[in-house]
Amino acid sequence: MSNSYKEKAPLLVEKGFDVTPTNGKRPTLRAWNTRPNEAKNFDKFSKANTGVLCGGAQNIIAIDIDVRDPATSAEIERLLIDLLGPAPKRIGATPKFLYVFRAPSALKKRQSNTFFIEGQECAIEILGEGQQFIAYGIHPETGSEYEWPNDELLDFSADQLPLVSEQALTEFLQQGERIMQSRAGALPSRSSEDLPINQPQHSGLPLTKNEIRLEQLIRGEAWHNPLRDLAASYANLGLTQGEMMHLFRPFRQSGYTIEQTDKELANLIDSALQKFAKKAKERDTKRRPIETPREVYLAEPISWLVKDLIPEVGVGIISGASGSFKSYICGYLALCIANGAEFYPGVSSKLGRSLYTAHEGRRGMGRRLVATANYYDLDQTGVGLWEGITLANLSDIEWLETNAERFELVIIDTLSKATPGIDENSNSEMAAAIEIAYNLSTLWQCFVLIVAHTGKDQSRGARGASALKANVDTMLLVKRQGESRFVTVSVEKQKDGDDSLSLEFQLQNTEVTHELTGEIEGELVPVPANQKVPAGERIKAILRDRAPLSQKEIINCVVEYSKENDLSPVTDSAVKMALSRGVENKHIIKDKNGYLLGPIV
Repeated sequence: MSNSYKEKAPLLVEKGFDVTPTNGKRPTLRAWNTRPNEAKNFDKFSKANTGVLCGGAQNIIAIDIDVRDPATSAEIERLLIDLLGPAPKRIGATPKFLYVFRAPSALKKRQSNTFFIEGQECAIEILGEGQQFIAYGIHPETGSEYEWPNDELLDFSADQLPLVSEQALTEFLQQGERIMQSRAGALPSRSSEDLPINQPQHSGLPLTKNEIRLEQLIRGEAWHNPLRDLAASYANLGLTQGEMMHLFRPFRQSGYTIEQTDKELANLIDSALQKFAKKAKERDTKRRPIETPREVYLAEPISWLVKDLIPEVGVGIISGASGSFKSYICGYLALCIANGAEFYPGVSSKLGRSLYTAHEGRRGMGRRLVATANYYDLDQTGVGLWEGITLANLSDIEWLETNAERFELVIIDTLSKATPGIDENSNSEMAAAIEIAYNLSTLWQCFVLIVAHTGKDQSRGARGASALKANVDTMLLVKRQGESRFVTVSVEKQKDGDDSLSLEFQLQNTEVTHELTGEIEGELVPVPANQKVPAGERIKAILRDRAPLSQKEIINCVVEYSKENDLSPVTDSAVKMALSRGVENKHIIKDKNGYLLGPIV
């Protein structure tokens, strides 16, 4: 039988184990430790390695002997069998090995001191709730399959694994440390368990930035960047250089001596303390005085990204039923901000960059944005389209902090896709997810708008926990009028403004041409219900039927077209300006014979 995820994972699930697909040793799924149902899509991850989650209903633990010296490894294995008894044994890269047991109650990860034996770092880890181990697949270092030399894991159901007490585990860890210390060529590093640092516990709630950094260090995924960022964080908390050196010494830089590690750590900590001192001085000079309410009210007017609709900074939710055209409204909103254009007659927007993050349907969203930009002759370069941001943890926020420049508006589409494994009816879990969005808002001083679905009663807004409405600054509701293409965007909550604003839009037909294939696709564009049809759109409609035309002919045709369609007149200068913009944006081509439609329409 194959050792693929498709073959092994279903069998493990039948035996009561929780599984997760992995790429090498790294879990593939976001929020994998929340046990999402997606992990049971065995066909989708058919070729992945098979990870088994620790903890769970049976309190599974895995004792990972990360010892590369054969003699030391063998002595620790004899100790394990003497103290804990036999259990399923897995081998990845010999002489390292792993044994699987059960505990009477939930256990968190425990780790021994780290010792240097024959020039190699050696340690013992007891993996508990929030960790996983690879049961089947290919070891990323050896290129060979993981082995179960005696009893295979699948020979047991989860509730039949050997049971060990926490006292026995503590005794094993202590005696195992004595064995490693007796063979070590260097002093042991301090156990990370002794450090006054919050260890990442993988409770299913979003990890803090420092927990993510600490996890990177414990797993050996990175050294310089997480320690640099931890030093900056602890400098803000007031820790001294000596205190930070004490905290960071256990995390040795691979290939460095103790002296080299200390020198590098001292440089990182000194730099963090200097930057903190500089920021503290700047903060003190900028600190606001105590003022009267009147002074504050007059000095600090509300700052709007979109007047009376979207504040400059904060988090909001825009909700609507399926098929209410809410994503069309959000795309149009992003383009208006990217161009500083009116969102609605009398509703101005401040110029800024917009980031639309779509968990699904990215190509369709791209086509929709192009069609809307073409319809209004808007510039698309101020809009970014990215994969969906997760609100289950800080991983995407961390990535954006390092790899992206600031956007003034960030749209997350949709809330349900951004919170995998989170109970939408749990106030505490949804509040934690919204707090992740506030982290992004604080990082970029931007507004984060989350697209959500309404429940059966649309008037109650976004479905799910009451914490949604309580914890955000703005709540918008998109409501479609029956089966028509008229929708209303209304403000349901505005923490610092009026919540009576209501705007009506009509979805109108348009077309967009794929530049590479020439394929013409139909699309819908939201148009304010009382707004004129733009001059540029009238010109395109005329050129679809009659082209090429001179500028004078186009002006005359626009007059006729407006009368025929009962549209308000536009000036000659508006037509000339629309022609100029159309040529610039390649919607319209000008040649010796006159004007005609371009490849981008």
